Amino acid sequence: MAFPVLFYYYTVNIFQDGSTIAQYTITTHVRNGHEFLKSVPEDSAIIAQNRLAAHLGQRRQITLVSRNLQIQPEYYLFDLKSSTAPLDQTQYFQLLIGLLSGTDYGAIHAGDGYLLLQKGATITNNNAVLSCIKRIRIDCDAINF
Repeated sequence: MAFPVLFYYYTVNIFQDGSTIAQYTITTHVRNGHEFLKSVPEDSAIIAQNRLAAHLGQRRQITLVSRNLQIQPEYYLFDLKSSTAPLDQTQYFQLLIGLLSGTDYGAIHAGDGYLLLQKGATITNNNAVLSCIKRIRIDCDAINF
């Protein structure tokens, strides 16, 4: 009898703040993010933003994007439509522009605001992504490869 009472209590109280069940559904953007995560081998070191890192918890080497990176991972995964925490927007875009301007990482997959960089990959796509980021900063939906 305790389970139905607790279920009712939490179900009713979750939505007292005016939120709706629609706010807790998986969006197309989130589904696309899951597809991007599949592109990264599970045994690879990856650096990702806060919201993406939660979906990578089962991996052996995951690091949050931060100002004081001590490792060079095999992959960086960014979501340009999501919060830039723990960096502020200026620091976040400086990191992105620095990675895309260099020759160590190549943009291997982009779409729906997601960007996947791989160490040692060809940098042929970097200029397209870089010009998009410099031009419109966040809304890079036009970039897909």
